[in-house]
Amino acid sequence: MIFPVGSFIGAVFTIYLFRRTQHGRYINSGQSFWGIQNLERVVITMHLIPLNLLFLKPEVIMGV
Repeated sequence: MIFPVGSFIGAVFTIYLFRRTQHGRYINSGQSFWGIQNLERVVITMHLIPLNLLFLKPEVIMGV
């Protein structure tokens, strides 16, 4: 249980560092998740579905 949590925290920190160094300071524009466009929702969904399948049913993705 320690390894998955540590791995997740490491990935979040890496993304935070990348965003901070490449895009500068975060400016809160007051928009929430629901303020995004439909195309952005489709892109997020198309990334989350295979990711969830990979973790929950790896045999579907791997073909085993």
